[in-house]
Amino acid sequence: MKILSLRFKNLNSLKGEWKIDFQEQAFQDNALFVITGQTGAGKSTILDAICLALYQQTPRLDKLTQSKNELMTRGTGDCLAEVEFAVKNKAYRVYWSQKRARNQANGNLQAPLCELSEVDGQVLATKSSDVLKQVTELTGLDFSRFTKSMLLAQGGFAAFLNASSGERAELLEELTGTEIYCEIAQYVYQQNKQIQAELTLLTEQAKVLSVLDEAEREILAEEVKQLEAQQKSLSVEAQVLDKTLTWLQENTKYEKAVAEQKLILANIEQQKSDFKSKQVRLEKAEKAEKLTPIYDAQQYADAQHIKIKAQLASILEQEKANNSAIATLQEKQLQQATSVSLQQQETTKALDEINKVLVPLDIAISDKKAQQETLQTELASKQKQVALSQQELSVEENKVKSAQTKINELDTLLKQQDYMPVVGEHLASVALQLTQLDEAKTKRADLVQSLDTAEQKKQVLHSTNQRVEQELQTLLNNTQPLQTQLQQLNTDISHACDALPGATLATGDQQLMTLQGELKQLQTCLPLSEKLDQIEMELLKKQGDLNRLETSIHDDKIQLENLKEHGSQLANDVANTEKLLEQEQIIHSLAELQLKVQEDQPCPLCGSLSHPALVNYQQIDVPEHQLRLQQLQQALMKARKDYAELNGQFKTKIEQFKELQTSLQSQLNDKSEYQQHWSNHAYLQHRVYDANSSQQLKTLYQELETKLSYTQQQVEKVRGLQQSHLELEKQIRKMSENQHQLSLQQQQNRYEEKTLLEQVNSLSEELRQSKHKIAALQASITEQLPEQVAANDVMGKLLFSAPQKWLEKAKEQVEQYKSQLQLQQTMTAELTELNQQTQLLTQALQQQKLALDELSGKVTVLTQQIEQLQLQRAQQFGEKSEQQLRESTNAKLTASQAKLGEINTELQVLTDKAQALKGESAQLLASEQEYQAESKAKSSQFEKALIASAFIDQAEYLSACLAAEEIQALLSQRQQLQDSALKESTRLETLSRQLAELQASKLTDKALAQVEEDILQLQQKMQAHQTKYATQFGLLQADNNNKQKQQGIFQQQQQKQQNAQHWEMLNKLIGSADGAKFRTFAQGVTLDNLVYLANKEMANLHQRYQLQRNINQPLALQVIDLWQANAVRDVKTLSGGESFLVSLGLALALSNLVSHKTQIESLFLDEGFGTLDAGTLEVALEALERLNASGKLIGIISHVDALKERINHQIHVTKGTSAGFSQLAAGYRFNADTASN
Repeated sequence: MKILSLRFKNLNSLKGEWKIDFQEQAFQDNALFVITGQTGAGKSTILDAICLALYQQTPRLDKLTQSKNELMTRGTGDCLAEVEFAVKNKAYRVYWSQKRARNQANGNLQAPLCELSEVDGQVLATKSSDVLKQVTELTGLDFSRFTKSMLLAQGGFAAFLNASSGERAELLEELTGTEIYCEIAQYVYQQNKQIQAELTLLTEQAKVLSVLDEAEREILAEEVKQLEAQQKSLSVEAQVLDKTLTWLQENTKYEKAVAEQKLILANIEQQKSDFKSKQVRLEKAEKAEKLTPIYDAQQYADAQHIKIKAQLASILEQEKANNSAIATLQEKQLQQATSVSLQQQETTKALDEINKVLVPLDIAISDKKAQQETLQTELASKQKQVALSQQELSVEENKVKSAQTKINELDTLLKQQDYMPVVGEHLASVALQLTQLDEAKTKRADLVQSLDTAEQKKQVLHSTNQRVEQELQTLLNNTQPLQTQLQQLNTDISHACDALPGATLATGDQQLMTLQGELKQLQTCLPLSEKLDQIEMELLKKQGDLNRLETSIHDDKIQLENLKEHGSQLANDVANTEKLLEQEQIIHSLAELQLKVQEDQPCPLCGSLSHPALVNYQQIDVPEHQLRLQQLQQALMKARKDYAELNGQFKTKIEQFKELQTSLQSQLNDKSEYQQHWSNHAYLQHRVYDANSSQQLKTLYQELETKLSYTQQQVEKVRGLQQSHLELEKQIRKMSENQHQLSLQQQQNRYEEKTLLEQVNSLSEELRQSKHKIAALQASITEQLPEQVAANDVMGKLLFSAPQKWLEKAKEQVEQYKSQLQLQQTMTAELTELNQQTQLLTQALQQQKLALDELSGKVTVLTQQIEQLQLQRAQQFGEKSEQQLRESTNAKLTASQAKLGEINTELQVLTDKAQALKGESAQLLASEQEYQAESKAKSSQFEKALIASAFIDQAEYLSACLAAEEIQALLSQRQQLQDSALKESTRLETLSRQLAELQASKLTDKALAQVEEDILQLQQKMQAHQTKYATQFGLLQADNNNKQKQQGIFQQQQQKQQNAQHWEMLNKLIGSADGAKFRTFAQGVTLDNLVYLANKEMANLHQRYQLQRNINQPLALQVIDLWQANAVRDVKTLSGGESFLVSLGLALALSNLVSHKTQIESLFLDEGFGTLDAGTLEVALEALERLNASGKLIGIISHVDALKERINHQIHVTKGTSAGFSQLAAGYRFNADTASN
C-alpha cells in the first residue's frame, strides 16, 4: 500500500484547504522528507488527516460522528479529508467530510459523508460502514494495524517494548490477527466435545430401542392375523343387526304415516262440509253475472249525465265573474294613462338641473381630492423617513454605549486570565499525558476486574470440586442396592419359567403359536357357518313372499277388468244426460220467440211455416237431471280413481314379483357356493353342515381362547421380568460411566485451580506497576500547569477525575481567551467608527424635519377647500351620486309606464277568456241533452232484463253480485277441495299397501329399543376388539420402526467413529476451553518471528543490541548487549536513546509483520528523535535512508535541527498572524479551479 496524495480542509489549526501530492517530482527525487514547525503548529494534524480519510478516526481522537467533531477548525462550517492510495498498482480515492447547518460556524453538525472510488471515477461505496469495510479489505490493514505499520503515532514507539506480558499478548493478537488461534483452539475443544457427546448419545439411543426376536415376532404377527379374521366376523353380524334395525324403523315410520294420512282425509271432508254455504252463494253470483254488463252500462250513462250538468253550471259561473273583472280593469286603465303623462314632465325638469349644477360641482371636488392625495402620500413618505432616521440614530447611540461597556468588561476578563497563554502552550503535551493516564486507569480497572474474576473462578472451582466428591460418594452408595435388585430379578425369572410348558420361554412361545394357529382356522369357520344359517332363513322367507304375491296379482287383474267395464258404462250415461240438459237450456233461451210462433205463420228466426219441434217437445225436470248428472260424474270420477290406483298397485306387484324371483335365484346360487366352501375347508371337510354346526364351533372357540389367554399371561410375565433385568443392567452401567466422568472432571478442576492461582499472582504484580505509573503521570501533569489551574475549584477537581472534560474546558478557555483578545482590538476600532456615524445621522434628521413642516401646511389649506365644496353639494343634492340621481328619476317614469302596460295585458287576457267560456258553455249544453236521452234508454233496457231474470228486483240482484276475484277464489277453492280429496285418498291407500307389504316380510319380533341395545353391545365388543387389534398391530409396526432406527443408528455410529477419533486427537494437541493452549503457542511463534525481524532492523540501526525471548516468561523480552560479552538484561534498563533505537527496530519489524497481506510502501514517523544524541541520530537517519533506497516513501515529523539540515525535502508548518491558526507553504494551498484543469 502506498499513499499517493493527501487533501484536507479546516482541520485543527490548519484553516483553509490544502493538498500534498506525494507523486510530484520533488517527492520522487527525495522520498525521505520531514514535516517541521513549532510545537502546536499542526504537524501531527497532517497525519490525522490521513487516518481520518481512511478510517474516519485519528490516533488522538475517537471516531467523529454527527454529535461530536473536535477536529474541525474553530469558526468554520465544514471540514474534509481525502487520500489517494495505491494497492497492487491500482489507485483508489477515499473521501470524508462533515458540515455544519447552512455552513455556519454556529450551525448544528450534520452527518458525515464518505465515499470510496477508483481514481478513474467509478464509485465503490458511499455508506460509512461500507467504506471502512472495503478500505480494510483492499489494504489488509485495519486502523490498529495501520497505526502500527504505516503511521507510527506520537508517543507510540515504546508501547510494545515496555508492555507487560499480558499487554504484549494482546498487542500481538491485535497487530497480527493471531486471535484466530484462540478461536481455533476453542472451536476444536467445543467440536470434539459435541462429536463425542453425539457418539455417546447414539450408543444410548441404540440401547434404549428394544426389538423382538424372531419367535416373538412370528407369534405377534399370527395374533394380528387372527384378530383381523375376528373383526370380519363381527362386521357380518353388525350388518344383520343393521338390516333388522332398518326394518323396524321403516315399519314405525309407515304406521305413523298411515295414521297421519287418515287425519288429513278427515280434515278435507270437514272442509267440504263447510263449503256448502259458499256453494249456494257461488251459484247465485253466476246467475247475476249475466245481468252485470247491462247494469254497468246504465250506471255509466247516469254518471256521464251528472258530470256534464256539473261542468255546465261551473262554466256559466266563470263567465259571469270574468265580465265583472273586465269592467273594473277598464276603469284602472284610464287612471294610469293620466299618471304617466304627469311623471314625464317631472323627469325632464330633474335631469336638466343635474346637468347644469351637479356635474360641474363634482368635477371640482374630484380635482381637489387628487391634489390632496398626492400631497398626503408625499407627507407620509417624509414622516416615514424622519422616523427611520430617528430609529437609526437611536440604534447607533445604543451601539456606542454597548461597545464601550463590552470593552471595559473584556479588559477586566483578560487581566483575570493572563495565565492562559501558558496553558495553551502545554495543552498538547498535557492532553497526551492525560490520554496515557486514562489508559493506565482503564488498565488498572481491567486488572482489578480480572483479579476479582480470577478469585471468583477459584472459589467456584473449589465449590465444584467439593460437589464432584459428594456426587462420587453418592454414586458409590447407590450402586450396591441395584446389584442386590439384579440378583433378585434373576431368581424371579427362574421361578416364572417353571410355570411354562418345558420350563422355558421358547416352549411357551411354541405353544402360543400352536393355539393361535388353531384359533385362526376356527375363526374362518364361524363366519361361513353363520352365513349358511342366514341364507337358509332368507330362502324360506322369500319363497313364502313369492307365493303370496302371485295370488295377489291374479286377484288384482280380475278386479281391473271389472272396473274398466263399469267406467265405460258410466261415461255413456254422463254424455247422454249432458246432451238432454243442453237441449233444454237452448229451448228455454228461446221462450219469448216460442210464444210469438203461430200456427201457419212463418217463424221469426228461420221463416219456416211448419214447427215440428214445438209439436213434439216434451219438457223435462231440469233439477232432477242436473242432480243425476252430478251423481254420475262423481261415480265416474271414483271409478277412474279406483282403476288408476289399482293399476299402479298391479304394476308395482309385477315388478316386486320379478325382483323376488331374481333374488331367490341369487340366494340359491349363494347357498351352493358357500356349501362348496364348507366342503373345501381343511378344518370342516370331515364335518357335515346342519342346524347345530354354528353352536358347536362357537363352544370349541371359547375353550381354545381360554387356554390361549392363560399361556399368554405366563409368557408376558417372564418377558416383563427379563425387560426389567435389562433396564436395571443399563442403569448400573450408566452409573459406572457417570462415576468415570466425575473422576475426569475432578482431575481437570484441580489443574484449572492451579492455573488460576498463577494467574492471580501475575495480575497482582501488574496491578502494582499500574498504580506506580498512574502516580508518576499525575505528578508530571501537575508540574506543567500554572498554579492558577490547580487553585481553580472546578478545573482542579476535573483534572484527574474527568480528564476529557477538563481538556474540553481548557481548550474552550484558551480559545475563549484568544477570541476575547482579538475581540477587544476589533471593538475599539468599531467604537471610533460608530461615533462618526452618529454625528452624520443627527445632521440629516434636522433637515428632514424642516421639509416635513412645510408640506403639512399645504395639506391643511387644500383640505379646507374640499370641505366647502362638499358642503354645497350636500345642501343641494344630498349624499347620492350623479348616476344614482339619474337612475332614481328615470326609475319613477319607467315604473309608471310598466304598470300601464300590465293593466293593458291583463285586460286583453280577460277579453280572450270571455270568448272561450261562451263557446264552451254552448258545447256543454248540447252534450247534456244527448247524455240525458242515453241514460233513459239504458235504464229501460236494464228493467226489461231484470224482469226476464230470476231476481225479483234490483236490490236482490245487487245482493247476489260478487266481485270477479271472489268468484274466482270460490271456484278455485271448490276445485282444490276435490283435487285434495282424490290425492290424499290415493296416498292413504298407497301407504296402507306399503305397510302391509313391509309387515309381510317381518325380520324380527324384538322391539326397536331391544335391537338398538343389541347393536350398542356389538359396537362395544367391536371397539374392544379393534383396540386390541390396534395395540398388537402397533407393537408389530413399532418393532419394524425400531429395527430400522437401530440399523440407522449403527450406520451413523460407524460414520462418526473415525471422525470422532480425528477430533479427539486434534483436541489433545491444541484444544482447550479458553483457547489458551494454542493461542500461547501461536503468540510465542509470532514473537519469535517479530524478534527475528527486529534484530535484522537493529543490525542496520545499531550493531550493539539484539533482542531475545525470556525463557522463564514466554512473552517477555530481553536485550543482548553485544559489546558487553553478550550480557542479557531487561529492556527496562535501556536509556532513552537506546530505548528509541530498539523501539524503532521493533516498529519497523512490526510494520513488516503486520503487512503480511499488503506490501508497505509508505511510512510516517511522528516525533521521538529528540531523545537521541548526535551519533545515534546519525545511525537512525542512515537506517531510514536505507529504507528510502528500497523504494519506500518515508515522512518524519520533528523539530530537531539536525533532521532539518540532513533531509533536503521539507514541509514547513508555520503559525499565522491571527491567534490559533497555522498554514503550509503557498504551493500546498488547494485551488479547485486549477485542480479541475
